[in-house]
Amino acid sequence: MVTLEMKEKENNRDYSYLNPTSAKVIALYGAVGALLKEGADASQLKVADIASRAGIGKGTTYDYFKSREELIVKAMLYQIAENLRAIWEKVDAEENFQNKVYTFLDQVFNSSCEENCLIRQLLPVFSGGGNMPVRFREELKKCGSPIREMKKITDLLYKSAVREGLCSGALSEYYVQTAIFNLLISYGIYRHPGGCPEEEMPPDEEEVKKRLYENLIYMLR
Repeated sequence: MVTLEMKEKENNRDYSYLNPTSAKVIALYGAVGALLKEGADASQLKVADIASRAGIGKGTTYDYFKSREELIVKAMLYQIAENLRAIWEKVDAEENFQNKVYTFLDQVFNSSCEENCLIRQLLPVFSGGGNMPVRFREELKKCGSPIREMKKITDLLYKSAVREGLCSGALSEYYVQTAIFNLLISYGIYRHPGGCPEEEMPPDEEEVKKRLYENLIYMLR
């Protein structure tokens, strides 16, 4: 079985950028995040503007990042990782599998309505950056995605289901992750205006969650 650690080693990627210790790096990440939340186009951001927002010199930026693209992509992935960590804490605090699933859906999609836009960040990143400019896609390939943070959530959900006797615990990691991503996609179709024909929409959001929850259990059995 190929583990996440083996995959990271094989790809020769360094994921330490998701846990920065430098105050200047954190400030640069925050500056990128703030500018994007204000509506800036990532492909048009300038290092000078990012550095100015972070309160450091432009030249200092290149002490930590080789290019503008590296800084912006890593800042975006860091923000996603931070959001996923916060979601993990909220999901973990719930007492049972059903509540964990509901909370997971609420947190991912509620954040998509706020400035963090988590679900809009997740989809292009985990699909390989298909909608990103070429140089950003190339940087994303070097960095990888914050898959460990998402894996922590899928592991948490699956272990909870196994603990409650809802499934056997014999499923592969890939299958579990696929089932949970299908859950997100299905709920996203419902939440997105025009995502499904009006006559096919369940009566209310709680009914949607219930149906998706039951379908997830079916997939995990």
